[in-house]
Amino acid sequence: LEPSESGVDKSIVIFLIVYCGEAKSLTREEADRFRADAEDVVAKYVPLRANRAGRLVSRPFPYPLLDELLAGQVQRSLGNAR
Repeated sequence: LEPSESGVDKSIVIFLIVYCGEAKSLTREEADRFRADAEDVVAKYVPLRANRAGRLVSRPFPYPLLDELLAGQVQRSLGNAR
């Protein structure tokens, strides 16, 4: 997000990764291992906020609701950034 979009002085990059299985649902533990591995790789290139690293993955949700959930999350994130 550009400063004009977020209301803060710096550009912000927001990543949302959805872990899902094709043949079976992932367990929360499996998804959390994937999250930890992804954080380790990303941290080699981009500094991560310490208060965001290591957080557990969120609760499972029905994949067809992804678009609706994303819209709500973006609105909440923009409200918190200001």
